[in-house]
Amino acid sequence: MHSGSDYDMVSSGNMETVAALGLSGGYIYNALALGNADAVETEADTMDTCLSHPSPFGGFHYHMWGPCLKSGMGFHDDSAAPDLCRDTDGCTDDIGTFAIESKLSSNSEYTFTAANWDDPIGLARDGHVVIGPYKSDGDNWGCDDRDACNGAFVDGSYVYVGSSTFPYVVGCWGPGPDASWAPTCSSSGCGTATGALQSVVYSVATLAAAVSVSLY
Repeated sequence: MHSGSDYDMVSSGNMETVAALGLSGGYIYNALALGNADAVETEADTMDTCLSHPSPFGGFHYHMWGPCLKSGMGFHDDSAAPDLCRDTDGCTDDIGTFAIESKLSSNSEYTFTAANWDDPIGLARDGHVVIGPYKSDGDNWGCDDRDACNGAFVDGSYVYVGSSTFPYVVGCWGPGPDASWAPTCSSSGCGTATGALQSVVYSVATLAAAVSVSLY
């Protein structure tokens, strides 16, 4: 739940950083931190084991899909605050693996499994559903499976997917071009494009400060 002050803060000037609303009630921000840096790479030590943290103004948010996005599963706990990621084994080393393979002893199921691969975990601001890191074949979403906006078509419907590389959830309002682009703000993007014919500036979830990417 969000307090009125949280809502006022977001609606009055920072709404452009919100890419989606998780079913947990928390905002899912785009993948950028202040200064156009990859938030997952640069802020993991400030996140908790839900892969969430508050903004400087108090707005609780995620920067990627996390193990607390489904009630009673994974690391979700409605009676205790989560530990810090930096104090938990494996959390800052490989966040994608941590999100998939972590759960409380009191919870019987992991948040993300191949069996529940198409369960919604959020709704993007453009109306498209957000799902987790698995495809229907049980593999994780790779660079060849999703577009530059981190989306794909599932049974004819466009959805944003959970990926372990930038932009993690929503990179722009899709559908977009293929993911051969090379983000300048992260070391974990899909592309290695060099000698590009053109440089394109994508608005990451309508962020005021955009990310420069290169396309073949």
